[in-house]
This record gives sequence, structure tokens and C-alpha cells, in this order.
Amino acid sequence: MIPEPQPAARPATGGAGAIASLPPDEQEKAIRGMVDGLAARLQQSPDDLEGWVRLARARGVLGEADAAADAYAKAAALAPDNDDLLRAYADALLNAGRGEDVPPVLETGLRRILASNPNDLQALWFLGVAAQKAG
Repeated sequence: MIPEPQPAARPATGGAGAIASLPPDEQEKAIRGMVDGLAARLQQSPDDLEGWVRLARARGVLGEADAAADAYAKAAALAPDNDDLLRAYADALLNAGRGEDVPPVLETGLRRILASNPNDLQALWFLGVAAQKAG
């Protein structure tokens, strides 16, 4: 039996394909340019929840932990009832070395999470910190 010819691999197109073809230092510049462009666009469209989440993830991948936490803060303010988003925000604060920060939107959401799961370690940590600060 003669095998059927396989279609030729198509080169990547668009932004990702163009970036992948660059040398590593140019790739990093291009990626940072795209991320910075997204950040600038969000200053003009601050109600773009998905944009803030994308920016937070991108900043985290780039190793910009503080910037990732700040972007998650913007997203959490837009969707304070999104438990997955609040967990990501809490993770970002921990990654940024800001485990002592317990913004009100996070505290409220983690109280709700703890009510449904009393053994949630992340909620226990942050709410313990908040209680200690409150005395």
C-alpha cells in the first residue's frame, strides 16, 4: 500500500509566526512591545476584563510579578465575584512577595471562598494576615 502524501507543513502566519522567526533577543523585544501595547490600550479601555487578565498572565510569564499582581488587581475590581480570578490574584500577590497585602476586594472574595471550603489554604492565609493586621 502506498502511503498518501502528507500536506506540507504550513509556516506560522501572523504575529506569532513572525516573532518565532526572529532571533531570541528580537523575540523578547517584540513580545515586550506587544505586552506594552496591550497595557497602553487598557489605559484607554479600563473596563476590558479579558484584556487585564491577558496582561496579568503576560506580565507573569515575563517575570514581572509586581506588574502581574497590579493587572490582576484591575481585573479583580471588574469581576469581584469571579473566584478563579481572585485565586489568580492571590497567587500573583504571593509571587510578587506581597503575601501581606490583602486588598478589600480580595478579602471579601476569599471570605466567600472560605465559607464554601473551610480548608482552603490560600483563603486561610490571606484572611489570617488580614485578621492580624486588624488586631
